[in-house]
Amino acid sequence: LSAIAPVDAAVVGLLEIENDGFGAGSAVQDIVEGLNTATLTYTAVTFDVTDDKIGTDAIANAIIYQPKLVSVVGKAILDSSVDPMFLSINRPTLAVTFKEVSSGTEFTVVINHLKSKGSSCVACCADPDSTFVGNCNGVRTNATKAVGKWLKTHPTGRATDDILIIGDLNSHHYETPIQTLITEFGYTDMIDKFTSKEMSSSYVYMGLASYLDHALASSTLMSNITMVKAWKINADENMLLDYNTEYKSASQVTSLYNDGPFRSSDHDPIIIGLYTPLVVPEQVTCGAIKENYDTMGCCGFPDKVISNTR
Repeated sequence: LSAIAPVDAAVVGLLEIENDGFGAGSAVQDIVEGLNTATLTYTAVTFDVTDDKIGTDAIANAIIYQPKLVSVVGKAILDSSVDPMFLSINRPTLAVTFKEVSSGTEFTVVINHLKSKGSSCVACCADPDSTFVGNCNGVRTNATKAVGKWLKTHPTGRATDDILIIGDLNSHHYETPIQTLITEFGYTDMIDKFTSKEMSSSYVYMGLASYLDHALASSTLMSNITMVKAWKINADENMLLDYNTEYKSASQVTSLYNDGPFRSSDHDPIIIGLYTPLVVPEQVTCGAIKENYDTMGCCGFPDKVISNTR
């Protein structure tokens, strides 16, 4: 919550949310209730799905939004029942078309979480393992082909071509899943456009930094993207500071925990400015952060962060 609230985003895409529906006590509703204050009012985009679950995995994608800024005018789910190329080992993709309250402009946000590079896809999908791009690259490539084709049909029922593809595609810029969206469907990698190679990373694995989390804009939306930035609060931080309890003593579970935004996930959030240039207000000073984190050895946080996005 401390990582989401300061950004004050109109729309927030969430990944690896417990797949337990949208009602009272659900994970996404718990997040919404935790965020809502006198100045923030979020609500979750709900879907009419079997057993209140999106797909069959224990985790799912979700989208929350601020009704004072945008309204939902269309939504759809892509899974293997829609296109067999989109195998069920990918989490279902969600597409939601929003209308900006102030302008009436419509845009579609598409959140994805594709199959990881870890476990093999040889047995399930006849997709050869690779030492270069990780396992399951063919599965991910077929998934992005399915996403690209699906979006051309305007699945949310709205005719807007302003489309933003976000989420963890578990693929790097030059790998075929991303290049498929770029070369075959005309999307632009906005992280590559806005960020230097040195600053673009949002994930660290075994000491290697890169980005698997994307912001891909359609040709009509591209010129309306005002900023893309990885807010570096997680990936570079020591994993001992996360909320997991493995390999920690009972005292360390308490002493190493802090409810601030840092290491609230293993991936950095991607902040995207849309239509309106973002203001960069004073947010949290290094001194205030270090007061909480010095005993844990953390340092080098920025004096300012982006705290408003659309």
